[in-house]
Amino acid sequence: MKDEKREHKNVAVDAGKCRQGGCRAQESFAQGIGQRRIGLACVINYLRWRSAGMPKKLEPVSPRMLYHFARHFDEYEGENYDGSSCRGALKGWYHNGVCLESNWPYAADANTLPVPGWDSDAAERTLGVYYRIDPQAITDLQAAILEVGAIYASGYTHKGWDTVKTSAKPPASHMPACR
Repeated sequence: MKDEKREHKNVAVDAGKCRQGGCRAQESFAQGIGQRRIGLACVINYLRWRSAGMPKKLEPVSPRMLYHFARHFDEYEGENYDGSSCRGALKGWYHNGVCLESNWPYAADANTLPVPGWDSDAAERTLGVYYRIDPQAITDLQAAILEVGAIYASGYTHKGWDTVKTSAKPPASHMPACR
């Protein structure tokens, strides 16, 4: 079973849906306010890749579109914040779908606009039903992963997290999972 999971992960990495240590995405966007949308884009890409029969290549969805509509559903009068929530991202996907990245690309330091036809493309990838999982119930998390193949979650990190040195290579303690 472990070898089967490793093989499955390696195929996903080779197809460009994921990479060792996280999702394939523009690093500057990942470092800033769009982290949750990149995580959702990675989950969507992975689920699309599985349902398409695990092809060698699959064009990714647009994290820029997910972020744009997440902000739309997260804007509350009187709130002063950066970024968006998982709730906003899911509501944005549910109500608008998500287009391919070629129809609404991400560009560093620019609020890029979508190309004509992005909306009809997005309508091809909508979210159906989604459920909230009790994070205290490990069996619920396991069942969701087994049933669907992935979960979308967020968490808080302490201020010291930003001072951790980055490395091109995962820590040795993580290496067995990356093989």
